[in-house]
Amino acid sequence: MRNQFILILALSIASVILYKSSFSESKYVYDTNISKDEIFNKTASLPMSWRNCRELRKTENIHDVLFDQLKRFVSVIDNMEYVIAYGTLLGAVRDGDMNPNEVDNDIIMKNDFSPTIELKKRLMAKGLIIFKYDIYRVCDYSRSERTDDPPWKTYVPYTDVYSHLPSLKPFHAKPEVFKTKWKRSKMKIRNIYVKTPDIETSKKWLSLTYGNWMTYQKKNTWKDNLLSRVGI
Repeated sequence: MRNQFILILALSIASVILYKSSFSESKYVYDTNISKDEIFNKTASLPMSWRNCRELRKTENIHDVLFDQLKRFVSVIDNMEYVIAYGTLLGAVRDGDMNPNEVDNDIIMKNDFSPTIELKKRLMAKGLIIFKYDIYRVCDYSRSERTDDPPWKTYVPYTDVYSHLPSLKPFHAKPEVFKTKWKRSKMKIRNIYVKTPDIETSKKWLSLTYGNWMTYQKKNTWKDNLLSRVGI
């Protein structure tokens, strides 16, 4: 019994060291006022929300920040089943880069996806948090709490995380169902490779979701207005 207790204690200590090491190696934590121990010791099961998200700084390029967030997020979920989707996929297919007309990232996970405490800790080690607001959302963690408004009221860089793989559904506002069988592939965005549907499926899916997705027409939406304000 004593030996079992010692073994469990040793494994717990090793786990703590692993997470602290992972965090200390991360160069993506923007708020230098946040200590490594503080983020690690914040229990991953604590409720998070928009109020814990870091706001975009005036000196930052919105798409560089979104790419950085995407890069860190996919590095954590790379061994899981996912594909980039919607506006993020559109940018990868059309531009080979971040979508210049978008203000968030889009990821689809398996239909049974639910973030475990283990996953939350791994994300926190990258300076990210995940929480439920209609769907799952990911953002950069900030010690300085803000208003609990969603980004379409007070903007923060964020990632939408849907959960309906293996189904590829058009954007949620569309009633149609995408029934074509598809193959898994990868595409390059800047200096990383991300998981995607195969190129032909991607193009069909984008057409069903956006119509003429090769050309963007401004519609005076909150996203268009935001991009105008940040000089895009």
